Amino acid sequence: AIGHTRWATNGDVSQSNAHPQTDAAGHVAVVHNGIIENYMALRAELESQGVPLVSQTDTEVIPNLLAAALRDGCGSLEQAVRTVCARLEGCYAFAAVRAEEPDRIVAVRRGNPLVVGFGQEGAFLGSDPFAFGPGAHSMAAPEDGEMVVLARSGVRFLDGAGLEIQKERRPVEPGWGEADKNGCPYYMLKEIQEQPQALLHTLQQDDALLLEVAMEVLRARQVVFTACGTSRHAALIGRYLFSHVARKFSDVVMASEFGYFADSIDRHTLVIAVSQSGETADVLDGVRLAKQAGARIVGIVNRPS
Repeated sequence: AIGHTRWATNGDVSQSNAHPQTDAAGHVAVVHNGIIENYMALRAELESQGVPLVSQTDTEVIPNLLAAALRDGCGSLEQAVRTVCARLEGCYAFAAVRAEEPDRIVAVRRGNPLVVGFGQEGAFLGSDPFAFGPGAHSMAAPEDGEMVVLARSGVRFLDGAGLEIQKERRPVEPGWGEADKNGCPYYMLKEIQEQPQALLHTLQQDDALLLEVAMEVLRARQVVFTACGTSRHAALIGRYLFSHVARKFSDVVMASEFGYFADSIDRHTLVIAVSQSGETADVLDGVRLAKQAGARIVGIVNRPS
């Protein structure tokens, strides 16, 4: 089974835009996280071929392209996914099922997170181990461009060429991402009440690692924070503390605008990337640019994996 709770990136919040999205014949279904940047061109191509499209989503092109690839000679859903991914632009993770292969789910990622959980009752796919709750005791994560096949016979990981590869399983840390409300009516109230404990956890860091980061700050000619949303607000507070405590000037760049400042980043720059998930797309794009320029990178994230 596949399902996905997703806000409407394209189109209204409606039944027709909800996931899973299927091909016109209803034989292939897909759930998808991310944005297909060239979906308008793909949509126009499908419509010119007489394929009826009923949603406003970018997702709907994927099952229809998969169905076309299967009609054109791809012998399996795995082959069809590999063929279609070569045509998709943007960052995404999606999982697909096919009526003719009811015993398997095929999933792939490029730029968006995807993890596989293993538990007593089977294997699971999600964007984050948090989604598995107590149902998974271990997990493995495919890299960009890799595919995972969940079947009755087990789980297989494939590289971009379709060759099977081995993935190390890591334990899902007990207590991480507790889903219980602890008697509170709302998660927000629970998190407000957890703040004293959260601050204590934040302070329980590796002293040697903190010293290493401090030395990086000291050596750097310039220090730049990059983050989005609430992580950026935290970085703005951090900027004041850097000045007050360390007498070190630093700057905060919105991750989506980092590319505009990339020309001034070099090997004498320390980039501190802040992201709750560690998977924020704009932050990762900035980190890649900074690495290409030879900068040192420090990541501050809230996920063990």
